[in-house]
Amino acid sequence: MLEAASTDQRREATIPVEETEAALLFVSGSDDAIWPAPAFGNMALARLDALEYDREYDHVVYHDAGHYIGYPYRPTTWRPVDGGLVNGGDPAAHADAQAAAWPQVLDFLDEELSTGEPSDHCERGHQ
Repeated sequence: MLEAASTDQRREATIPVEETEAALLFVSGSDDAIWPAPAFGNMALARLDALEYDREYDHVVYHDAGHYIGYPYRPTTWRPVDGGLVNGGDPAAHADAQAAAWPQVLDFLDEELSTGEPSDHCERGHQ
């Protein structure tokens, strides 16, 4: 799919992450059936590296996880979408990825959005 895209198609589909001033965390599954998320994440990181981007950024890829690594402890094999949608990924690996990624995302947001004041958010139990 990605290999068959023309240069113009790639350029039009590219999210210009380097134009943001935000810290960035990319989370991908190696078995994403929607698009090649690990490749897209790596391409974005390469652009940020080339610019010596001055904010925090990282890309975490979970082996055998599919598309949409969201919050944990919910079904991984069924999505209520009209017409059906194949997200890819092994259900157990995807569940593991969701459980591992969620605290990483929360920690990343805490670090990047912290005002330095004590937070009243719930304890997450992973600390």
